[in-house]
This record gives sequence, structure tokens and C-alpha cells, in this order.
Amino acid sequence: MTHDAPPMGSEAEPIGPQTAPNADPKPPPSAERSSFRYTRDYTIELGESGFRVPKWPGRGDEFVAYPDITHVALDARSLAIGTQRGVFLLSHAQLGDSALALADAIRARVAALPNGSRKLTRFERLDHKLTRRPLVAAAIVGLSAVAFALQQWSFGFYDAAVYRATMLQLGEVWRFVTAQFLHANLFHLGINAIALLLAGAFVERAVGRFATVFIAGASGAGAMLASWWYGNYGELLGASGIAAGLFGALVALEFTAPEELPATARIPRVLLVSVVLLQILIDRGLPSLAPTWMPIAGWAHAGGFVGGAIAAAIVRDRSRGLVRAGAAATALATAAAFGAVAFQLVRPERSLERRAQALLQNPIPQVGELNNVAWGIATSKSPSKSALATAADLAEVAVSLTGRQEPTILDTLAEVYFKQGRHAEALATIDEAIALAPGESYYEEQRRRFIGERAADDRPEAPPEPQPAPRRQREDEPLPPSKSPLPPGDEVTV
Repeated sequence: MTHDAPPMGSEAEPIGPQTAPNADPKPPPSAERSSFRYTRDYTIELGESGFRVPKWPGRGDEFVAYPDITHVALDARSLAIGTQRGVFLLSHAQLGDSALALADAIRARVAALPNGSRKLTRFERLDHKLTRRPLVAAAIVGLSAVAFALQQWSFGFYDAAVYRATMLQLGEVWRFVTAQFLHANLFHLGINAIALLLAGAFVERAVGRFATVFIAGASGAGAMLASWWYGNYGELLGASGIAAGLFGALVALEFTAPEELPATARIPRVLLVSVVLLQILIDRGLPSLAPTWMPIAGWAHAGGFVGGAIAAAIVRDRSRGLVRAGAAATALATAAAFGAVAFQLVRPERSLERRAQALLQNPIPQVGELNNVAWGIATSKSPSKSALATAADLAEVAVSLTGRQEPTILDTLAEVYFKQGRHAEALATIDEAIALAPGESYYEEQRRRFIGERAADDRPEAPPEPQPAPRRQREDEPLPPSKSPLPPGDEVTV
């Protein structure tokens, strides 16, 4: 890509006023200065062809030729000098009042080059990019915060939205999208929000809003497709696949189109590469660096990074129609996915039935999850015959796995039988539970329901806490389950 390529991104960008090619721009008064004190021991001297400038983070310096400069810009913290080989950040604390004068002097010397007028036009366009308010990453973080609040309010929302391999096999493809907005805890949400806002701001200022939506969508798709291909994640949630993709886009743009990046929206290459390598070490080489209480899905990060880099290459090549179509597809897919979750919440019995079908296909079912789903179906408002049949299958498997020695499991099976109209089997099953937990009033009240002494819809208030089995439990047996709707513990965060 040449210095004089047309603007990159999916949005039309205003171009500053053109200067006649042969015009001799009048340099500002600061251009007359050629020496600027940076530290007590270091002075920046503007020579005829260039100048030497300290490297970030302060070890050594490097010669910068004026033709190599892509942008010069000031922000609240530093003077940023962008070049084809990276960005140099000079602290205001060191430059003091000389920051603006040095920026003007460098621009004046760039303007004096044979193609200086065109370079200044490019500078003006990059200056305009810095006026953009980054909104895409903020929208992703905002939607993630809303989803996190819904998780706390309703386990049904989490259950319908999380990436769960067994449910994907039943066609619940919306989970590829919605799982990326769920988070395990506030720390998980916070660390992803910081990464999204940082990388998202840089990407959006460089390529525009539509292109950033397109890159975020490609990053999310890459993250989830890589996880699905890997096939070893039971559950998956988190937005760090999108964040990894935004960093992938930054890397791709930094090394292939640096002239299109505003100087203050660039990260020094040594820092950018170090962050990527550290994440690779955490994901692949040194898993001990990751917190044991929050497992990390390395394949999601890798897929997101590659997806974001590929999307940035498409943006760089100015495929405007493809970029806009991708952005629209991302927005529609997100809306449709959350619409599907809302439908599942409106029809919880249907969602539970599909969950039950997936559990029956699982070669190593978890007893607690079998029990909870069967109970959920049995106690829903209007379960279908097929749903109750599936719930009976689940409860029978759970009873078998516990050797008919756990009263809570037997109570679930009895409840399912009762809702199916199999009253004799329900009565026999609840009698087994009573024998295992004598004196427990809950089971006695359940029996009264089954024989008609208590109204059929007058279920006792709550099942009891799980009781230990009367025989010694082997180490390889499942723990007694509860009927509280807690999520399974095999989720992986991204």
C-alpha cells in the first residue's frame, strides 16, 4: 500500500483542503527551531533529512527520516510520531511546553518534501479520524453488562444462552452468538471490558464504525468456530474472543497499513507483540499463569485473533460492499440470537425438553443435571406428553446411577410419574423415598398428594436438603444432587 492510497475503511471520510502541488507552504514560527530539549541528557535535533528520537520504553534511540513519517499528533499525554516502522511516544512531562512547537516543526519539514502537500492532506485526514467517538466496543461492553445482569436475575437466561456443545448438536446455533456476551463473574466481565474498550477504540478510529462492527463479528465467528472445531469445551462463555480479534486487527493494520493509522491510536510494536506473545504463553505454553478458578479457552482466543486479522485485511483492501454487508449481518445475527433466547424464556418447557434430549445423548450424564432438568419439566406449567416422557427417562437414569438410594432423586421420578398419570408407580416410588428418609414431612405430603388427600396442584413448598445414603458411598459415585437450578461446573471462560 502506498503513502498516497485512497482512504481505508467502510465509511466516507472528509478530506482536508488540497494544497497545490507546487505551492510552498509557509512554515509556522516553530519550524525555525531545530533543537528541542527532551531530558536533561537528551536533545532532539531536527536535521536536514531527519532526526533521532528515543525508542519506547526508553532504551536507545532511532533515526527517523522525514519521508518515513506517516502522522504527527498530540494527545493529553504525549506527542506521537507515526512512521512506517512503528510509533514513537514522547511524553509531555519531558517535553513540557515544547511539545506543540516540536510537532509544528516536524510537520513543516514534512511539508517541505517534494510530495509534502499530499502528506499534509493525509495528516489532516488522520487528524479527523481522531475526532471519532468510539462506540462499537462500548456497545459490546454495554450488551455484556445487560446480559450479566440477566444471568444474576434468571438462570433460565444463562441456560438458554450459554455455548453448550450438546445443545448445539440439536440446532441451537444462536448460542454461538449469545455465549460471547455472558461472563462467569465481575472480574471476567471487567477484564474483557478493558481489553475491548482499549483495542476497540484504536480500531474504530483507524477504520470507522461499520468496519469495526465487521471486524468484531468476524472475530466472534472465528472464536466460536475454532472452539467448535476443537470440540473439547462442554460450555463456553465470554467476550475475549472478540477482544482477541480486535488485537488481531491492530496487529494486521500495524504491520501492513501503518500509514492509515493515526499516530495516537497506535501501540508501540514491541508492546503490541509482547501482549500477543504473553496471551499465547498463557493459552498454550504456561497455563499456570492463568487463574485456576477461571479456565481459559485458548482456541477461542486463537480463532478470534485470526478472524480479526483476516477481517482487517478485507477492510484494508477497501472491499466496502463486503464490509457493510458483514456489519449488517453481525447486527442482524446478534438481534436474532437474543430473540431466540427470549423465545426460549417464553417457552421454558420446550427449552427444558431439548436440554433433556441432549442429556440423554450424553454418554456420561451428570446426575445433578439429569435430576434438575427432569424436575424442571415435571413442575412446569404445561409440559407436553413427549417432554414428560423424556423427563421420565432422565429421572430413571438418575435413579439408576444413585442405586435407588437418594430420596431426592426418587422424589423427582415420583413427581414425573404422577404428572404422567402413572399414580401407582408414583406411589411406589415415593414410598421408597420415605423409607430412606423416615420422618421427613415433605415426602409424606407428597404421598398425600398422590393418593388424593391433598390437591394435585398443592405441591409442598420445597424439597428437603439432600440426605446421605444409608450405606457407605464409594469415591467414584456421584455426589447427592440438589434440585436448585445451578449451572453445571464445566464451563470454560474466554
